[in-house]
Amino acid sequence: MTIVEVRVQLAVTTPSRLWEGAALRLRQSGLHYDEIVETIGSVLDPQLEDCVAVMLMPGQIDGCTLELFQVNSAARPGIAPVN
Repeated sequence: MTIVEVRVQLAVTTPSRLWEGAALRLRQSGLHYDEIVETIGSVLDPQLEDCVAVMLMPGQIDGCTLELFQVNSAARPGIAPVN
């Protein structure tokens, strides 16, 4: 077995658009508005890491087993997060 690591770094430039995309995916999976807000926050106060996780979480990849899926904030010293 070979482990392949993929790293993606994103700059969230428009949090509301990220939230809208994540909310759409969650609606398509059957969640209702209250459940969506509980999962990814509201459009006015989005939980950015959770929104990104919803957008990037892979489905089944043929011939592979997902070993780790992790989304973290990459806040840098001296740089304030943009919301």
